[in-house]
Amino acid sequence: MLWTAVAALALCGGELARRAGASGGGEPFAVARIEAAAPAPAPIVSSTPVAAPSSPAAAGALDAASTVKVVRNGGAPAGPQIIDVAQALGIRLAPAPDPRLVEASHYGVLPRIGADGARPADVYARPIAASARMKPGSPRIALLIGGLGLNAEGTTQAIAGLPADVTLGFAPYGGDLEREAARARAAGHEIWLQAPMESFAGSADRPGPHMLLAGASDADNLESLRWLMSRFSGYVGIVNYLGGKFTADTRALSPVLAEIASRGLAYFDDGTSPRSVAGEAAVA
Repeated sequence: MLWTAVAALALCGGELARRAGASGGGEPFAVARIEAAAPAPAPIVSSTPVAAPSSPAAAGALDAASTVKVVRNGGAPAGPQIIDVAQALGIRLAPAPDPRLVEASHYGVLPRIGADGARPADVYARPIAASARMKPGSPRIALLIGGLGLNAEGTTQAIAGLPADVTLGFAPYGGDLEREAARARAAGHEIWLQAPMESFAGSADRPGPHMLLAGASDADNLESLRWLMSRFSGYVGIVNYLGGKFTADTRALSPVLAEIASRGLAYFDDGTSPRSVAGEAAVA
């Protein structure tokens, strides 16, 4: 293979000379004056603002181009809807585990309500960043990403790459849950424990041990729940992992919700099953 090397040398006022030694021979050499090149001119940035679409059609075209589905009440407005997420700086989560909020068990440390009435759901929650632009009573959107802890690389990317306002749900079967949960909280993420619950697929859709089962006794389900709750510390509450069959069974679900509440934890139903009776069972 023929390799061709091309070099450019700018010699400003230089000369190439061949000088002989005493014997008339010698090696060639170059004498050159090297000067610094003038800096390149700075790029010209236009200060003309980009006009926002002023018609409903233009706003709709912008939505389509962004690949984000926007649902508007009453049709498209005159301009695009711009969602501005304020960066919440300086928010720190309370240390975990809080000695007031733990009790020892044969599985490990479990959450509990403190003697002073403090609850894990309150103490471990991420503080809400107030915005002067948000009116009192305005609706808020909460975003929870689940399945963390099962894959180390994906968990690390989620903790580092997602905004701190995004809540993270950890499955109970990871190999380094305590450390990963602590890293997530140190980065500002509120965390939840995902409790595996029986789906309508039964044993064919069982992610691991200690799944809460619709046909199991209350005592067995509560023992499984306590094992799940001992996997790591600092979570605000429990969110179902699968559970179409279990969350549709009031008899099976009610004792579990009572145990969760007695420990000062919150419960979040992910809404994936239209048959869930979590709302009714929680107030029963």
